[in-house]
This record gives sequence, C-alpha cells and structure tokens, in this order.
Amino acid sequence: MEKKLQNHLDEAFKPYGEGAGVKEIKQELLVNLQEKYADFKADGKTDDEAFTATIASIGDISEIMEDTPRDKAKPRKEFKPNLSMAGLKGADFSGTVVRDIDVKGSDLRGANFSGADLSDTRFSGCELSDCNFNGANLSGALMKGSALKNVTLEGADLTDTVFTGSDLDGLSFAGMHLYGTEFRACSIKNANFKDAILEEVTFHHTDAKKANFDGATMDKITFALLQSMRAKLDNVNIK
Repeated sequence: MEKKLQNHLDEAFKPYGEGAGVKEIKQELLVNLQEKYADFKADGKTDDEAFTATIASIGDISEIMEDTPRDKAKPRKEFKPNLSMAGLKGADFSGTVVRDIDVKGSDLRGANFSGADLSDTRFSGCELSDCNFNGANLSGALMKGSALKNVTLEGADLTDTVFTGSDLDGLSFAGMHLYGTEFRACSIKNANFKDAILEEVTFHHTDAKKANFDGATMDKITFALLQSMRAKLDNVNIK
C-alpha cells in the first residue's frame, strides 16, 4: 500500500517538479497517509475503502503548496527548445518532448525522433530525409515544404497531421490508421497506403494516381476525393 500511496502523491505533485521542498512535503504526507490508512483499516474498512478515504483526506494540493517557498515548489515551465536554422543532422531526439514549437529551415537528415512527442510541432522548409519517426506522436503536426525522402513512420500517430508542399514519394503508410490527416499539394508518387485505414483524410492538389491503396479501408468522402483524382482504387474497402 505504501507504493500505491507514493504513486498517487507522485502524480498529484507532478506539476510542481522535484525540488527539495516538494520532496519533503511528499515524504511528510506519505507518513501521515500511511497512519490514516491504518486507522481506516482498524475501523473495519476494506482495502479499497480505506485507500479512497485516505486519498480524500489530502484535500487540495494547490492549497498545500501555497505555504511552500515558490523557488522550491513552483510548476516547471514546459521546455520549448529553438531548433530552427540549426544543423542537427543525425541528432537523437528519441523519446523527447518537443511539442508545439516552430522548426524552420533546419537540416535534420537522419535524425531519430522515434517515440518523441511532436504533437502540434510545425516543420517548415526542413531537410528531414532519412529521419526515424517510428512511434512518434505527430498529431496536429505540420510538415510544410520539407523533404521527407526515406522517412519511416511505423506506429506514428498522424491524427490531424498536415503535409503540405512536401515530397512524400515512396513513403510507407502501410497498415496505419490515418484520421483527419491532410495532404496538400504534395508529391505521393509510389507512396504506399496498403491495408491502411483512412478516415476523414483529404487530398488537395495532390496527384494520387501512382500511390498504392491496395487493401485500404476508407470512408466514402475520402474514396470520392481519391476517385476524382483517378487514383487506383480497385481493391479498397469503403466504410
């Protein structure tokens, strides 16, 4: 139970960082909560009932932190690195959080973004060839006027991702679930959408005739848009 209480405190105090003041408060609270839990158990409560009552006794964390020195307890500001106009060829950003930033004109060839949180990040005029985006969160991200040759996207979240004016020739979206993804004025020659699921995916001024949609599943609107572009849709499933 000590571990369960500790995990709850760690989550509740996460916005306040890990300063010395925060650690001291958490330690004091943990001892106090363990005693309360033991009291509730002695009163005949079940493990779950005792845990719920113990947690409820904490009260409002923000009120507790009001009495803690600000330099020790203030929430940490989200880190927003400036990656624009930088030579970052081959850099390792795997597992990092670089969301909601603007990245302009950077050389990121061969960079590793696997598992990174890039949600709402905007790449403009970047060299992204050979980058690894496997498992990355690219939801709401923008890829504008960027070179994406040989990029890997396996397991990436492309919900509401926008590709505009970018070279996507030969990229594989095979087996992926694309929801709200937009392709605007992109080149997708030989791009592979085999067995992918396309929901509310839009193609604007994008030549889809030489892309592979074999076995893909799509909604009627996506199908109609691709059909108007004379994409090859002989073996697709329509939802």
